[in-house]
Order: sequence, then C-alpha cells, then structure tokens
Amino acid sequence: MLVTLSLVFCLIGQPDYCQTVKPDALDGWSGLTACVLRGQQLATYWLADHPKWKLDRIRCTPGNPPRTDDI
Repeated sequence: MLVTLSLVFCLIGQPDYCQTVKPDALDGWSGLTACVLRGQQLATYWLADHPKWKLDRIRCTPGNPPRTDDI
C-alpha cells in the first residue's frame, strides 16, 4: 500500500506557527505502521537541526500524494 508521510512541526511557544514537512519518499517502506516508524526517525533528524521547534503530529495517509504538475 502506498502511503504519504507528512510531519507537522510547531515553533516552541508559538503553537499557531506551524509548518508541514513532506519527505520525498519512504525508501522502500510501505504500510501505515512503517510510515509512522519512519516518520518518527525523520522527525528526530529534523528536530536535531531545528531546536526551536517541536513535533506536533505525524500523519500517514493511504494513497499517492497529489500531483503538482499541470498535466
């Protein structure tokens, strides 16, 4: 099953200031459980580089990400 991963991070002390990070691929991971585990791993790396932020949520959505081209 194809799964789209989204990580939502919020600035510490400013819970209304958040951003969504969508990694390009899950490198062979498939399924919702694998998505959550990979999301936790990627969030740890991201937070190490962005200490003023905190993880708000990990979202794993079944299906392909929406297309961004104009076809």
